[in-house]
Amino acid sequence: MKKLIFLFLVYGVVGCSSSQKSTEAESSKNTSQPEANATAEESPAITTIDTGEATVEVVAPTNNYQSDVKKAFAAKDGKKIESLISNKLSKEPSDLFSLNALGVYYYRGGALKLARLVWDKATKDHGRNAAINNNIGASFYSDDEEKAISFFKKALQSESGNPYANYNLGSLYLKYKNYSAAESALRVAYGKLKSYDVANNYALALRGNGKTKDSIKVYETIIRTNSNQYQALLNYATLLIEAQQSLDQAKDSLNRVKFMTEDRSVLRYVAELERRLGK
Repeated sequence: MKKLIFLFLVYGVVGCSSSQKSTEAESSKNTSQPEANATAEESPAITTIDTGEATVEVVAPTNNYQSDVKKAFAAKDGKKIESLISNKLSKEPSDLFSLNALGVYYYRGGALKLARLVWDKATKDHGRNAAINNNIGASFYSDDEEKAISFFKKALQSESGNPYANYNLGSLYLKYKNYSAAESALRVAYGKLKSYDVANNYALALRGNGKTKDSIKVYETIIRTNSNQYQALLNYATLLIEAQQSLDQAKDSLNRVKFMTEDRSVLRYVAELERRLGK
């Protein structure tokens, strides 16, 4: 249901609520936890208007130590991660890569306050680093949106084109229906992050600004590259019906959705769209 909440809220269908946000991290991808900035770039899903996970920016490894940390993240080897990073920090306490990676490790483990403590320490020597500020913002996302926004904006003051901070901030704007601001921020993220979630939010911002044709084009791109994304098919069909455009394509998309999920709330929504098609 996570992926559909956005759609339901936008189009007036009742759905449960859930949340998700975006941090910048540097290790492997984990969509069940908010992500933070460690050693490689990644973008977790943010497909609901109110989001509880974050997208994390990752710093690409530039030496053997950093490559080893990234491999340990990919293998989900906590002991190895802790050992490598502790060794490095014992020699270089302000090493940005290590502090960021350690914060990501804690963040993914659900220890948000501990992650924030590590990232706060990093700001003493790297206070203007966009990834660190974005990740701190992500750690506040569920508890204090104002603080989260202030850190996302701080990240963008240092790096206006940072896709993760733009994604996180744009998704918050979208949550509160500030579609113009959401579109501007999400356009940047969409141009740099190849993710269904980024594309979906950007398409929704376009739709909110009355740019239905542009929104439809984004969904057509999503569907070409992610043919198994029934959420995208559902949003696409909704837009076609709203615009009274390519109704046969809308019908075909809805038929495909029915074969891709057994979720009753989704199927009820499909039935409602089919009734609208039949009028």
